[in-house]
Amino acid sequence: MREYLNGALVAVAFLAAPAFAQLHLLTGSPNPKEGPGGFESALYRVGDDGKLVRLAEIVPAGVGTDWIAVSQTLRLAVLHVRKREDPVVVVGLDKAGIVKQCNLPDIGMGLINEWLIDSPTRGPVLAQDRETGIAGQTWGLTLDPAVPCDKSFAVIDTAETVQHLLASGTAGVADVGSSDIMSLILVPKTGKLHAWFPQGVVYFDQDVPVEMYAGMQVPWAHILVSNPDLFAVSITDYGASREQRLLVFRKRDKTWLRVPKVSEKFAVRGFGTFLAITAAQARGAGMTESAGRAEWRTERTGSGPSLMVQMREFGVVYPGRIHLYDAATERVRDIVTNQGDSEVILVEGGTVYYRASDRLYSAVITEAGLGPARLLVAGEAIRDAHWAFFRH
Repeated sequence: MREYLNGALVAVAFLAAPAFAQLHLLTGSPNPKEGPGGFESALYRVGDDGKLVRLAEIVPAGVGTDWIAVSQTLRLAVLHVRKREDPVVVVGLDKAGIVKQCNLPDIGMGLINEWLIDSPTRGPVLAQDRETGIAGQTWGLTLDPAVPCDKSFAVIDTAETVQHLLASGTAGVADVGSSDIMSLILVPKTGKLHAWFPQGVVYFDQDVPVEMYAGMQVPWAHILVSNPDLFAVSITDYGASREQRLLVFRKRDKTWLRVPKVSEKFAVRGFGTFLAITAAQARGAGMTESAGRAEWRTERTGSGPSLMVQMREFGVVYPGRIHLYDAATERVRDIVTNQGDSEVILVEGGTVYYRASDRLYSAVITEAGLGPARLLVAGEAIRDAHWAFFRH
């Protein structure tokens, strides 16, 4: 097991990182659709000497999670534990530990979806779309550690969920990570976007320019990323073409941008003005399986699923390419890993941090592209590390 590298190399790799900060990793693979048993979530730190240090277990193996969301904006991670009698767990990124745990009240309504929002009245909130039959409510859990659990739950306005949504996109590949995407309805004639809830329809302030989905027969939209810098939407044609387009609304100048087509299909994560686009394509004659099979985990463990099984059953394949799009400059930089199990897990301080199988790398973002990739640490735990952060 490769869990350390020469300390001098790691020190050089961290030159672009925030001062006096250390890189932390959060592991976990939500499995809401599986039977009993779940995967562990744990916190790790990458030491200046190149060693991977295990800090704490957040959710034990055998219990696991249904959903994990990490917000760099809120500086929080929220883990929805699989067992309903166990609490929702809130991790503070600046504390690198659990800051709040609250059991969900039994309100007799099924959970449909959940997202993080930055409420102007309640601060950070876990918003849950719940319904029974044709009736529904949006329940909010206040995430502020200073608010006790018995005062943290309340019904919230559905419009608040839409207008103050914070979404980071899809973590992991082949459904081994988590996602906080929101499905939308696009009105083809006008470009208006709205979300449907049992309580009613809520419209977004941003209308997509009609020319950006011209030629699509049945355009359907999803919010992939929403943060203070941008609003990223995928438009998929459910007509004959099945084409996907990635659009970005840049908030500083209220401009819609069409991201260059770098891949037939894609998964997207957002980090400030950056979008990390993991390339994918339909399984077929051009490519029958994802790249890098020899390195995949073949057996299910307490920390994660068999990637061999996940990749085999997933609908697309990954060639091992990631594209880093900066909405501020409209530039694309490429990362070639030749490993289907690869993803960007953080962009901060002018540096991109990405995982390829059991190895964690960094590369400095330059005007010319990306600097040389630097191996920070390797080990089994890296396979399940789908989120990263620095303590500020």
